[in-house]
Amino acid sequence: MDKEIEYCAYKPGDEKGIIDLLTMAFPFWEKLKSPLDYWKWKYVDPSMGSYIRVAKTEDKVVGVGHAVLLNVKIGGDILIGYMSGDVATHPDFRGRGYTQKLMP
Repeated sequence: MDKEIEYCAYKPGDEKGIIDLLTMAFPFWEKLKSPLDYWKWKYVDPSMGSYIRVAKTEDKVVGVGHAVLLNVKIGGDILIGYMSGDVATHPDFRGRGYTQKLMP
């Protein structure tokens, strides 16, 4: 039986689990000199904000989804939109549809 998965917005304290997951899923992240600083620059500090959602089980981050907010001009209107970023699921939890719940 699958363990209970909790989906929630990023909270301070989730960083280590998020970085561990990203470095496991993407070789690029592992090669960075400071993955935490890069992650903060890319997803925590963008000018319009971001959407960071995590999936946890037993307080372990097993999934993360990122989106950066931006202005989108359509005709004469400017709307708030987003650009999807890195999405990762721990290998032990893949293939169960969890990733769909990580994005807006």
